[in-house]
Amino acid sequence: MISVKDTTIGNFPAQEKMVKGIVDNSAFPEINVEIELLVVSPSAKEGKTPLVIQLGFIRSPFSLPQEPAIGLGSPHEPNWKEQLLAKGWGFAILVPDSIQADHGAGLRSGIIGLANRGQHRKPMHINF
Repeated sequence: MISVKDTTIGNFPAQEKMVKGIVDNSAFPEINVEIELLVVSPSAKEGKTPLVIQLGFIRSPFSLPQEPAIGLGSPHEPNWKEQLLAKGWGFAILVPDSIQADHGAGLRSGIIGLANRGQHRKPMHINF
């Protein structure tokens, strides 16, 4: 765990935990993969808390980006995060490019680079 902060999302007190998972790289120590995850749970909740996981990006560990109103709902209604917290659920935001960069230059790094021991992937030939 990197850090913990008490905060409020909408009208709901919550706790934000910034977590970093480190992938076992003992097979190829030259490549490090650190998975970033922000976990938000209701402050008053004790015991296990169900989570909804979203793939997304975190600008700052404790400032979640404001989401534009999407769909037909009123902008005055609680967003999905507030609705989860109201029901005693939490949510997590998993940063996908902390696992693997989303560009070809990153194929010798990240989880693909680790699995391939820093080498390019071999082309796959398919015979039809």
